[in-house]
This record gives sequence, structure tokens and C-alpha cells, in this order.
Amino acid sequence: MKKLFPVLGVVALALGIVILAVPSVKAAPAGTLTSAGGTPLTVDIGQIVTVPDLTVTDAGGEITLANDIRIQIPVGVNAIWDTTALAPTMTPTGATLAVAAAVTYPDSKTLLIDVTASATAGDSLAISGLKVIGVTGATAGAALTWSVDGGLTYGASADPNASIVVANGAEDTLTAVTAVPASAVVSTQTNYVINFTIPATGVLPSDGKITVTFPAGFTVASDAASGASGIDGGFAVGVVGQVVTITRNGAGTNATAGAKSITINKITNHATANSTYTVAVATTTTADAALANANSAAFLVNPAAITALTCQSPNQAGAVYLSWTVPAGVTAGYVVRYSSGDITTQNLFNAATDYVNTFVSGTPGQSSGSNLLVGLAPNAVYFFNVEAKGAGTSQAAISNTGVVCRIGSGGSSGLTTLPAANPTSSISSPASNSTVPAEATVTIRGTSADTEASSIEKVEVSTDGGSTWSEAVPTASNSNYGFDWTYTWTNPAEGPHVIKTRATDRSGAVETPGTGVTVTVGQKAALVVVPAGQAPSTTPVVGATVDQIKVQIRTIQEQLIVLIQQLIQQLLVELQASH
Repeated sequence: MKKLFPVLGVVALALGIVILAVPSVKAAPAGTLTSAGGTPLTVDIGQIVTVPDLTVTDAGGEITLANDIRIQIPVGVNAIWDTTALAPTMTPTGATLAVAAAVTYPDSKTLLIDVTASATAGDSLAISGLKVIGVTGATAGAALTWSVDGGLTYGASADPNASIVVANGAEDTLTAVTAVPASAVVSTQTNYVINFTIPATGVLPSDGKITVTFPAGFTVASDAASGASGIDGGFAVGVVGQVVTITRNGAGTNATAGAKSITINKITNHATANSTYTVAVATTTTADAALANANSAAFLVNPAAITALTCQSPNQAGAVYLSWTVPAGVTAGYVVRYSSGDITTQNLFNAATDYVNTFVSGTPGQSSGSNLLVGLAPNAVYFFNVEAKGAGTSQAAISNTGVVCRIGSGGSSGLTTLPAANPTSSISSPASNSTVPAEATVTIRGTSADTEASSIEKVEVSTDGGSTWSEAVPTASNSNYGFDWTYTWTNPAEGPHVIKTRATDRSGAVETPGTGVTVTVGQKAALVVVPAGQAPSTTPVVGATVDQIKVQIRTIQEQLIVLIQQLIQQLLVELQASH
């Protein structure tokens, strides 16, 4: 029994410690929280609105330096504080109450006002400039709650106007949503520009998120967002499956009404061409509460452009065979067009004559086989180009070369070639049988043409009679489906040279070079050596070329420099001797 009393003493001491450790819980505030609004505040999902002025009134010294003031949006209300509103206007009234100028937000539902001097009964605090954002879904109205005991006990406002209702409205829908790829070719990794417009009173918070969801079949590996417009601050990018999440870092401002855009990288297009792909774009809070969303307008993913387009004349009047390598993404056949003029640009192709066909799509990477076109003018020369088609309105760019073909006349078959006189090129400078200086740079000039209305692709120049060739530089196009050109001939060797040219047109036809132009490169000037101490001769070499005279002048200059150096050295010796 005696042992029992010490044990009871220890238990009592422990209980005392536990009781002391439990904080004192006050009742809900006896004061009031009222709103200057005439009705409860209504905020739509995705909308940011300014809260009517709130007033907190002390009932008897319960607002203290130790406990501060907290105002909370009830858990059951789908709204959060705009946590960028850090400096609302706060006006204390009364004998002693004072608060800090800035407010803080322990969480998105709670506003904390730092009390710097305790209130006296009847003191009040008016607060204006707070904002709330509606999220997720509509909820019925519920009164704001507040606390003056460190957030342990909250009491609901008795003012029916100090409540918040969340409703459905236009702010939960983004408008003008588009997804624009830098390259719309199938299976190509590219950047996408995501455009959207936030409605008139909508918002994307400074720490909010943008999510972009691509359809299955696109490969999503984005690790960067750039080129933002209407959205400031920095971004972090994450990818889960088909979803790219762009999280704002809070360093910027709330993005409010207006057009926005941002570019995301490393998106690989679907392997199937189509014009009905869309992405889902959504904005959320940092805690993933929904704000606004919409699907983009449909965008194109096109087949790749055709390569290796060729033609061949059959033994059939008014006909021609076309063949090409089947591009990736083609599923709906081809658009084939022809014209008597060049159609290597999209505008020219669009204006050309359409050849209605039912050519099969074929297997990508393999030859299309020979596709027969009939009903054309026999023996005519036409330009052809082809586009591949995918699902919907998706369509490839035209082949970047096109092809020019002579239509069958009913004679023997064979590869289409143009007449030997076409294409042509000629030399305008230097003149035939002229002399050019040695050790100089000679500019060879000329022009090119294609009388069969093809177009010249390149001109090559040979300065050794056709043994070796170098490509000339085009300087200006001309009306003969060709261009003027120049070629720089450096350090030509002494003696006669035959300069030849040859032109190649877009069909692959190559000009047979003619006899060319013969020029003579003059002899190098002989070096005149003048012995030391002897004045150089100023008598020009009889019959010397201009180049030889230049060399002689240069030699005289060098000898003069030597003489001057010798004279200066002699003067220095004499000056030293005089001292």
C-alpha cells in the first residue's frame, strides 16, 4: 500500500504535464465578420472575382497580438483565394487594433492577417481588394468562416452576404484553341504551338498549369516549353503518356483574359496522315483543380512528299508513264497535274491541269510502278508534278523537282529526252582568240536557255577542253527559261586553253558541249635583276605585255627599297663616325 502512493504521484504528475501540453481552445469568435456586398458573392468556374469589402469587428479584446486573424473559404465550397493578392487595403478602426500591411496564405483556402497590436472591444478591420477563383464544379453557397485563436476554432459569419456560391459560366471554356505543328509531315518529330484564349473574366494563376493531351499514336517526349505569349514567368514541363503538363513557377502574374500561346517540343507526329487530329487543352490550379478546357480545332498531319518522280514515253500516241517512290502516309491516292510551263511551286501546281486518276496508293518506300496517263497531246512537252493524299483533307507537298516529259507520238518507246539542242549555254566573255594575263583572276561570263520551255538547273564550265568541269554561279534569270552566269578562273597557266560549257535542265537532259572558246594566257614577265649599287633600267621591254610591264615595275620598286635601305645604313655609319 505504501508503494501505491509514489506510483499515484507519478501518474498525477504525468497527467499534469499532458494537461499543460494541450493548448487552450477558445470558442468561435464572439465578434462579427460581415460583407459590404448586397448579396452572396457568386463566382463561376475558372473565373476570378473581387470580393466585396469584408469587416472584422472585435467583441471584447479577443483579437490579439498572439493569435492573429484567419478567414477561411469552407471546404465544401469550390473556390480558392487568389494568393497573388498579397497587399489588400486594410483599415483598422478603434482604439488599439493594428495589422501588418501584407497578408499570407497558409493554403489556398486560408487567409492570414498578422495582428501587430491587440484590439480593444469594438475595434474593427475593413479589408478590400481580396479575390477568389472558382474551380472544379458548381457548389451551393456557404458562409466564410474566421478564427482568432490561431486557427483552432472557426466560426461561420452570421452575415448571409459573407458567403460564396460557385456556378457554371462561360469562364470554364477556353476559346480559339489550336495546335500548330512546325512540320505537319507524318512520323516527324517537331514543335507544336498551342494557342488558346482565356475568357473575359477567366484566369490562369501564376502557379497554375496547362495540360495538353495528344491522341494515341503521337509520341510525346517534350522536355521544354518556350515562346510563351501572354504568359510570363518560368515553366516546368512533365510528360505522362500522351499528356504534357506545363507548370508555371509562380514568378509571374496571373494570366487573365486574352489570347495566349506557348510552344512545346519533341512531339512526333502520327504515322497515319489525317486532318481530324485534335488535342485537349486545359488549365488548372497548382493542385490540379479544373479551371477551363476545350479541344483544339482539327489539324493536319500530311503524307511525306513524293521523291524520284520520273516519266517514260510508251509506244502509244498521247500517253506517258509516270512513276515515283511511294511516300510515307499516303492512303488515298494521288493528285496528278500537268502544264506546258514549270509547276515546281505550289501556286503553279494549283493552277495546272488536273489529270483525274485512280492510281493505287502503294507501299511506302517502294516504287509506284508505271502509271499510264492517256488522252494527252501527242508529241507535246508537258511538266508534271504529283501530290500524295492521306485521310480527310491531308495532302503532301508537291515533289520538289517535278518532271518534264515528251508525250508519246506512237513511235518507238524509250526514256523521254529533249532535243540535243536543248538545253543550251554560251560564253559571252572572254572573246574567242583573245589573250588574258597570267597570274590573274579571269571572270568567265555567259548565259543559258531552254528552247523547249523546260528550265535550266545548272551550268558547268571547263577550262581544259572538257576534261574537268566546275559549276558556274547563276547571276540573273532570263526569259529563255535559263539564267546568266559567271565562273571565276584563278591563276590560269600560260599558253592556249579551250573553254567549254554545258547546261543541264530539270528533266536531266545534258547539253553536248560545242567547240568552245579558245583563249591564250600570256607569258609571265621575266624578272629583271639589278646588281647592288646599279640603278635599275627604266627602259620598257619592247613588245612586252601589260602583265610583263607590271612585273618589271614591281621589280624596280623592290630594287629601290634595297637601295634606300643601303643608303640609310651608310648614313647611320657616318653619323656614328662623326661622334
